[in-house]
Amino acid sequence: MLKETQEVVCLYESRGFEVVDIQADMEFKCLKNNVCPVELNVTTNDDHVGEVECSVRTIKKRVRADVQTLPFKRLPKIMILGVVRKAVQLLNQFPAMDGIYDTLSPLTRHHHDREAESRL
Repeated sequence: MLKETQEVVCLYESRGFEVVDIQADMEFKCLKNNVCPVELNVTTNDDHVGEVECSVRTIKKRVRADVQTLPFKRLPKIMILGVVRKAVQLLNQFPAMDGIYDTLSPLTRHHHDREAESRL
């Protein structure tokens, strides 16, 4: 877990973000001393990370709403993946009110990063 956590932190830092804290559940407690100077905040036993749970609920609501409009009784996995991707993409279209950019949405930022990578 330490290697993967460090890779994620490096990924964010390579894109110009400064990672100052990580919100995690109790499974990550063993990494507390290994991710310095990043502060690792772990939840109590049987608790969830509130920010993550809220995001998951929002995406689930959007997916359920989209699936209900489809004329099918069952969906193949690839179609469900497409509906989830679309829900996340739509949520990322606009800058977050408490985000780090006033004008760039996460979606726009993602496309700029991909274009830059393809030019290398």
